[in-house]
Amino acid sequence: MSERRRKQLALEHSRRLTAGDLDALLELYADEVTVEDPVGHDRLTGRDAVREHFAQVIEGNIRETPGRPVVGQDDAHVLLPVTAVMDHLPYGPVLAARGWLPAPRDPADARLRRRSMQLFRIDGAGRISGLRAFWGRSDLEVPGTPAVPVPGEAARKQMALDYARRFNAHDVDGVLALFADDILFEDPVGRPPVVGKDGLRLHLELALLHGAHEVPGPPVTSMCDRYVVTPTTVTVRKPRPMTFDIVGIVELREDGLGSRVQAFWGVSDVTMDEPADTGRPATVGGPPA
Repeated sequence: MSERRRKQLALEHSRRLTAGDLDALLELYADEVTVEDPVGHDRLTGRDAVREHFAQVIEGNIRETPGRPVVGQDDAHVLLPVTAVMDHLPYGPVLAARGWLPAPRDPADARLRRRSMQLFRIDGAGRISGLRAFWGRSDLEVPGTPAVPVPGEAARKQMALDYARRFNAHDVDGVLALFADDILFEDPVGRPPVVGKDGLRLHLELALLHGAHEVPGPPVTSMCDRYVVTPTTVTVRKPRPMTFDIVGIVELREDGLGSRVQAFWGVSDVTMDEPADTGRPATVGGPPA
């Protein structure tokens, strides 16, 4: 599917879920779809299992507000940031029983809020063959109920923010210290990856040579103590000013070092200035050299 159609499919998924149209939602899925919602919990396989899961979510009167989707250059993936609100009942007690959020004083009147990053995999027939929803305990809240600190998730989110801070300070050694020696760095997903710190150093230095600067959005994490996912706006100044909308998925080892980075962005996620006589932004025809 084209980048545009993949983005439309992700947004349509959010629209149908918010509309509570379960049958129409399931029409978007392949028969043997796999769903991890959230990543790190049970993996669902097949449309019957997915139906049961989303039926419970819809019963909670869910309302999703999607952000801007981005794609991979692998012709398969699209990511969508989503903020969702829903009634605490009936889904909230399930989450509370797992220890993922505190129980509210009045469950009947309480609402849940959740931030997530949804990674869709699209098959050759244009149907969703996989969904991985990244969100952790720190991405859930019951408004009016004190949040419970989650130190491990906080550390992972801080790692993503430290990456941007050190990169913007041109502290290449500081960035490299966040990663394992055998780091696998895919930027963008769909192109051959950079392997190892020496290759990553060259990649970072080249980006800085082009005047790259990163502005990260709020990270989300996962329930398996392995991932942090961050939407980021990256600007470069050379060979001409460009802006990239990127979603980075970092997988971390037990020691907190990053072992794999996947940077998702497509041609349609890049804009650059028009020539000086117009000053209007335009979508580029390809990534920078």
